Amino acid sequence: MRDIERWITVVVGVLGIVGVIDAGIQRYSRATKTRYAAERDFEHLRRNQEQLKQSIAVIMEENDALNAEVIKIRTQLETLIAIQRER
Repeated sequence: MRDIERWITVVVGVLGIVGVIDAGIQRYSRATKTRYAAERDFEHLRRNQEQLKQSIAVIMEENDALNAEVIKIRTQLETLIAIQRER
């Protein structure tokens, strides 16, 4: 009877150790996945920010070009108005 109790104790102890090891492996696996997901999300955000910077730079260049055109048109209109007043 004592042999059976010892075997049961050993089996339960081994199963407990295996359970603890398995829980540690699962915890490490989840932590690794979480870290990978966070790094991936951060890289997506960084790339999106770079794309936004580039888009803003293009829009600013186009805005400057449009402002230059508006100034030219305004100058031409002022010249035409001045000529019309002289007549």
